[in-house]
Amino acid sequence: MAFVAAALVLLAMAVAALSIGSSPAAQNGKKPGVKRLKAQRADSDGRLGIVVIGHARGRRIGIQYAGGCRGLRKPRRGSRRVRRFATVVRRNGKRCTKRRMRRGRVRAWACLGRRCGLRQVRIARFRDRDGDGLGDLYERATLHTSPRAPNGAGPSPAPGVPPSPPPTPLAPFAQLGCVDGAVDVSSAGALLDAVKAGEDVCVTAPVGNVRLEGLGDRGGVTVSSESEASLIDELTVKATSNLTLQGARLHSITIRNADGTRVISSVLGGTPSKRIDDQLIFMPESSSDVTIESNEVAWTIADNSGNTGYGCRCYGDLDRLRFVGNKLHDLAADGFQGVGGSDVLIDRNEIGPVGANPGSSEHSDNIQITGNGPNLRITNNWIHHQGYYDGGVANNAGSTYIHGGSNGALLYENNLIETAQGRTEICGLGTGGTSRSNITIRRNTWVDGGKAFSSFPGFEWDCDSGSNDTITRNIAVDEGGGFADNGFNAAIVAPNRFGRPTLVTLDADRNCTSANCNPAGQEPIGYRKPAGVHW
Repeated sequence: MAFVAAALVLLAMAVAALSIGSSPAAQNGKKPGVKRLKAQRADSDGRLGIVVIGHARGRRIGIQYAGGCRGLRKPRRGSRRVRRFATVVRRNGKRCTKRRMRRGRVRAWACLGRRCGLRQVRIARFRDRDGDGLGDLYERATLHTSPRAPNGAGPSPAPGVPPSPPPTPLAPFAQLGCVDGAVDVSSAGALLDAVKAGEDVCVTAPVGNVRLEGLGDRGGVTVSSESEASLIDELTVKATSNLTLQGARLHSITIRNADGTRVISSVLGGTPSKRIDDQLIFMPESSSDVTIESNEVAWTIADNSGNTGYGCRCYGDLDRLRFVGNKLHDLAADGFQGVGGSDVLIDRNEIGPVGANPGSSEHSDNIQITGNGPNLRITNNWIHHQGYYDGGVANNAGSTYIHGGSNGALLYENNLIETAQGRTEICGLGTGGTSRSNITIRRNTWVDGGKAFSSFPGFEWDCDSGSNDTITRNIAVDEGGGFADNGFNAAIVAPNRFGRPTLVTLDADRNCTSANCNPAGQEPIGYRKPAGVHW
């Protein structure tokens, strides 16, 4: 019974491929011949050959073979008006699989290893509602694009993730200076009094630690700093909503139950000559509609407590958090860790270098997602130099770690991940389990990852169960082969480009310029540098 079920699964996969018509001949209105689509995995479980047979009585046939069947041969064609096809796959010199087409049906010997079972499958008519030369079933099942919109009109939304709105221009990066009309203050008490009075504040001298707690709605109030020397040490914003920090200099900020807080164009952290062990942005509780934009977040050290040296430790329920356009660098713990809440956006940030200082056992990841609610987007980020401290190699960890156990939709798209001692792992830590649903990993590029060990690819998929998971149109290249699949491979949808560095050609911005990642009439494969970023 297990074999029969496996055979039926294979035949269902064949039906899903029936309306493939993506060859140049198909797009030019000619009858295509036979096309072999290579398997996306090199291990024994992933050697899955696909043969596409063109016009037969106005229909198209997609045939798929089980792992273990190798050595595809072209089908024999009896005449110009094709009435019968036979495709033979040989394994160790013996016939393994044979399929024929008669009167719109396929009689198929579906093989699992050496055992075969006979089934008959009806052939679907070829349909191309948008007229782009690609069959409807192929677009839905393989490309995950809409069969009603011409291919190249843009990607279809990830499962459970609404379409992204156009990006808004970023605020100026880390630009200190006071806003017009602000009241000058030189002490923590004067700062608190001015904020209570609803006045804008210009910090003109070091003021030490400041607590803004229980102040209610402070909409329209802005706190800023005159210069690098006008420093707020540790700022706590609690039960105070809609406060803005713009052009401020501070060591760190803690945000608790402070909806609408905005930290913009500011500088947080230590200096190259004096790193600090603070958690530079700490949001452990519920705060909605927070914006962290265009800030420099840098220069930390970490001890062994697990509570020092973070860039943004943001694991509270943070509905509609916008973490955009920031530069996080020279951090001894995670660059970004979290994130709870729904509709969170992590976009257009530069994150790296990240690595533990000597003497610290900190597991320093560029990004670590411990869990998420609906509609988390990690998009358009440059993630680099994981495992580096002051220019030297430190402990390897993760360029991105995404834990298992969450079912909230997550889109990881158009990120550049390069030069990492560790790698990106999905479900790899085992924390939360190894099941993950509703994650889409699309159009990213991994370069030169997994440097800590030999044969250690920079991107690994470890989820062994889940639904609505898709890995498609990515590039991963390094000396370890780019990609390791230790999970369920139904999530891996062609095309991807996984292999050694010579597989693709990248320009100085890491955009892929070779033909194999710029297919005609389709969206590109791999990362493309977004406009208007700070790097």
